[in-house]
Amino acid sequence: MPNRMPDLFGRATVVVREHGDLRQQVDWLRELCVRIVDDQAPAELAPGVALTRFLEQLRGHFATEESPEYFGALAEGSPRLIRRLDQLRAEHAQMLTTLESLSALAAESPEPLGLAIGLGQFLDRLAAHEKQETLILQEYFLWDGIELQLGADDDPLQ
Repeated sequence: MPNRMPDLFGRATVVVREHGDLRQQVDWLRELCVRIVDDQAPAELAPGVALTRFLEQLRGHFATEESPEYFGALAEGSPRLIRRLDQLRAEHAQMLTTLESLSALAAESPEPLGLAIGLGQFLDRLAAHEKQETLILQEYFLWDGIELQLGADDDPLQ
């Protein structure tokens, strides 16, 4: 269930904080990839368990982002972002499907090298995705400030 958040700036702050938490998890999972390849994955936290936990964290994060209070507010405030926000939503669905597959592979009988490579590729994709989200947020606040200074009907690029 998405977090209830105050105004858009407060919501953005929550999401940026979540991005930081995700980066810590991504760093840990990258280390796990190395340990999987070296056959040194900790027995108490098998890769399948780690991926299942990360999948749940990512589902919650994506739900927060896709909420009417966040992506919806961005789209309402800047209709020019709608297409890009829709693309991010589609990527969320694709990434969750990919992570579910990796989690199932890890839980069944993982081929360590294949799992590590697939997970590494997924983490690269997630990092690129999160960067796009950050750029959209920066653009939203930058354009909002420019529009306030110039007037809503002025186009600063013309």
